[in-house]
Amino acid sequence: MRCFKYEPKEGEGVGKDVFGIGEHSDFGLLTILGQTTPGLQVVSPYTQEYVDVPVIEGALCINVGDMLDMLTGGRFISPFHRVIPPAPGSERISFPFFFDFGWDAKMQPLPLSHLPALSPALTDAAHTRWSKTTFATVEGYWWQYLAKKVMKVFPDLKLPDFEANKAPSTRFSITVDT
Repeated sequence: MRCFKYEPKEGEGVGKDVFGIGEHSDFGLLTILGQTTPGLQVVSPYTQEYVDVPVIEGALCINVGDMLDMLTGGRFISPFHRVIPPAPGSERISFPFFFDFGWDAKMQPLPLSHLPALSPALTDAAHTRWSKTTFATVEGYWWQYLAKKVMKVFPDLKLPDFEANKAPSTRFSITVDT
């Protein structure tokens, strides 16, 4: 779980070119989001325009991640979204929980052959979505995807576990006596 605090921004471009967080999609399985104030916007699948996500007291917002989108062949859509800054004199706080796979989970499409095939238009839309993400295919292990995403977002970051991308992390392993 993380906590993000968005401060108001003033001046030209706010809501047009200036964002709390710019357009992106979440790359894992699911994001479960608690939010206290408006600001989250998602691309509508109908109009391809940004729409405000309403804040409903006591409700959570669930975003499908890129990997679930790909594992289901596009049946669950990972939406592009962004956050606009709060109005002057206010703040926005959100509490995302990024629900992801185990470090050494093998990534492979889910066996969904018992379901009807997606239409060509939906298949094309899925491939277009995936071309805008970090991952183009579903092969390998979760740690490989995570390492690639972290290195893309933080190109100057030097972590020993990510440099070789050869094995799961051992930095946080502990021995448990049985």
